[in-house]
Amino acid sequence: MSDTQEKIIEIIASFSPVDREKITLETNLTDIEIESLEFVELVFQLEEEFDVSIPYNANEVGKFKNVEDIVFQVSSIIEEQNGFKE
Repeated sequence: MSDTQEKIIEIIASFSPVDREKITLETNLTDIEIESLEFVELVFQLEEEFDVSIPYNANEVGKFKNVEDIVFQVSSIIEEQNGFKE
């Protein structure tokens, strides 16, 4: 697992009542019990941590099904902004 993936999972875990050890890339977002307002705060935290802007519309929360979807989105934005792949 890359440093970016690990850091994203750590941030997600900080918003979830679920133990960090139970959160993997395959974990469904419904299983980590993050409320919609917390999800918005999570997006802000990811933006701050990685100095990126994540296109997010509260009406499109459904496009993020699992942790891997979030990791992919953030990693793609980082790669695009930095012009390279991790």
